[in-house]
Amino acid sequence: MVFRLPTPFDPMSSDSSRNAQSRPWRGTFSLHGISLFPPRDASGQQLLFATSAETEGDNRVELWPKHFNIYVTRQTCRLSDIQAYIRTNPQPLCMFMPDRHGGSQNEANFRTLARTMTENQMIAIAPWNDPERLPGAGILLFPTTSSTALLVGVIFLNSPFPDFLSDPLRQNASAIPTGLPASTPGPFSSSQMFPSSTSSPSSYTSAGPPITPPSRVPGYHVNELLKAMGGIGGGSGSGTGSVSRPMSPFGFNGDRAAAARYRASQSMNWPIIEDNNAGPQANWQ
Repeated sequence: MVFRLPTPFDPMSSDSSRNAQSRPWRGTFSLHGISLFPPRDASGQQLLFATSAETEGDNRVELWPKHFNIYVTRQTCRLSDIQAYIRTNPQPLCMFMPDRHGGSQNEANFRTLARTMTENQMIAIAPWNDPERLPGAGILLFPTTSSTALLVGVIFLNSPFPDFLSDPLRQNASAIPTGLPASTPGPFSSSQMFPSSTSSPSSYTSAGPPITPPSRVPGYHVNELLKAMGGIGGGSGSGTGSVSRPMSPFGFNGDRAAAARYRASQSMNWPIIEDNNAGPQANWQ
């Protein structure tokens, strides 16, 4: 057997950097807009320990926050529409799964969320809420019928969510003021594909107090969430992306210095939608 020693021309450094960039994210989800399982701690938040895998494209996971606030919404378009959008408008993708170090109850809770989203044809929005680091809208999550232990993430690093998400609900909008807590920014990395055995869920931190929507709200309306995030646009659809949008800490439309001034001067008061036709499939807050 012959062994060849590395030479100065071997691309060893580029391989190591490529492996470092491919590390999946690992952190926590805090659910809002739906009540599926008891709070994990005294904070009253429904927390899930999660990790990403099967990443595709430049996801910039080193810039992701450790903690995402997940706003579960009523589905406003068919999942096939989202899949068609991805095919025609390529975006970075990832798969979220329960953290294997989170315990069996954490996995069961994650599966409950994915199953509920599948059965009720729901999507969820995870805003970056930090235009200084990531000027785009955030992550759009939707279920996959292949597994109740997976959620697909469509990553909008530098662009707003596609406008077709809110079109079906434009005629049904009526807002109730409330607050949306902010995600906690900060880099976080883990081993390739699965979390490192040296870390534990106790090292995670959560962000902000949870919101308490009205009892008959079946999740959030996507169009009201997107309005709170500063508008929509950037995808195929009705062309509403050309409408001038106000700046917001969620989806910023302008330069970064102005974003910083705006975030310092504005309170986090964003609207949600009240609904009188909550379905029986899930226990809504």
